[in-house]
Amino acid sequence: MIKIITDSTSDLPVALVKQYNIGVVPLYLIWGDQEYIDNVNITKKEFFARLPVDPVAPTTSQPSVEDFAKAFRDAKAEGAEEIICVTVARDLSGTFQSATNAARDAEVKVHVVDSAATTLGLGFQALAAARALEAGGSVDGALQAAKLVREGLVTMVGLQTIEYVARGGRLAGAVKWLGSTLSLKPMVTLDHPNGGKISMVKMDRTQRALMNDVVKEFSKRLKSTKNVHAGVCHGGDLAIGQELAAMAGEVLHPVETIIVEYGPVLGVHAGPGGFALSGYSE
Repeated sequence: MIKIITDSTSDLPVALVKQYNIGVVPLYLIWGDQEYIDNVNITKKEFFARLPVDPVAPTTSQPSVEDFAKAFRDAKAEGAEEIICVTVARDLSGTFQSATNAARDAEVKVHVVDSAATTLGLGFQALAAARALEAGGSVDGALQAAKLVREGLVTMVGLQTIEYVARGGRLAGAVKWLGSTLSLKPMVTLDHPNGGKISMVKMDRTQRALMNDVVKEFSKRLKSTKNVHAGVCHGGDLAIGQELAAMAGEVLHPVETIIVEYGPVLGVHAGPGGFALSGYSE
């Protein structure tokens, strides 16, 4: 048996995690003197209610080497003979390094993959590997399936404010966009070919313009608009997620659409009310 493991920033729906028996290693949220486990002992509803009003800004931390070591031991106990571990982009988190360090001492062979992505861009790669294995593929076939997704991946993100991503230091040159632009709504992208670095695309004045531009830019950057797999993430507002999915559906007619709420670790950097369209074409 070959086990797929990812981390909690993949935002995969519980039903898909269970269907493909995917292991999920959580990241951590540090808020003042309290430490929370991503999506475990703080709910998304609690997080998004507290974030805008708490004067203390939360921070995030990657899983420890031991967290991954335990996940690898558990997989071996399940009967895994090899493991494919797909993590959030190494340029965004130390998670990849923790997994790599744990893999060195694992009792089974572990293939650690830098997804160059986060949220469903990461989740789609774990899913592709799991689906390849379910179809009878080998480890190499599963790794190749994840690679093909990664190479075609596009992620566009709409934010209510630049404040959170700038505060977290994840957006290069963010300071120049602050000040008078705080009332504008930024659109950013994850540059997957360059490790998943976040860069600014443009600023919009209204929510409607921002959503339209996210769909338009996503469509333009896809290698093809045939057989599109679309992932929609929202920050505490399901109506926004559903509306974005409908807009993307009218333009792209995806073969698969996944709608999820992103978790606290991603919420630290995206803030409430944000949304993302991430996916690829076959």
